[in-house]
Amino acid sequence: MGRALSPLTPHASVAHFFGAELRHRRLAAGLSTRHLAPRVLASPGLLDKVERAQRFPSVDLAARCDAELHADGALTRLHGLVVAQREATRPHARRAGSAHSEVARFVEVLQAALADFATPVQREPSDGLMERIDLLLATAGPDSSPSPLKRRRR
Repeated sequence: MGRALSPLTPHASVAHFFGAELRHRRLAAGLSTRHLAPRVLASPGLLDKVERAQRFPSVDLAARCDAELHADGALTRLHGLVVAQREATRPHARRAGSAHSEVARFVEVLQAALADFATPVQREPSDGLMERIDLLLATAGPDSSPSPLKRRRR
């Protein structure tokens, strides 16, 4: 059998929650990172790092994992939040205008929602949390949703 899984802290950030959700769905499908990796065109090491929030997943990787693990769009939706949190915590975002501050406020609300579901013993995402995130996305309004974020031009 493989090595022991490292503990996850899904309440620590959106990236940590994404990783915990990915692991939860991978294990529910009965797959190791070694078996999932070729199916999603990634290395086992990359999947492990994404699960532990040491690497940010690409939108393509999130979509491929979503499809392979039959996540019904959950991982793709979470990816948008991972990107939003990453953008909101970058130095330029703190100086930027209202669009970034709206995203930062949205991420703070999401962090509070994640913390509500976290307990010291709990290491996997809770039932109902994805539904709560979907509701939060639906009620947050267009100004605070991370979805409309556009890539910066270089």
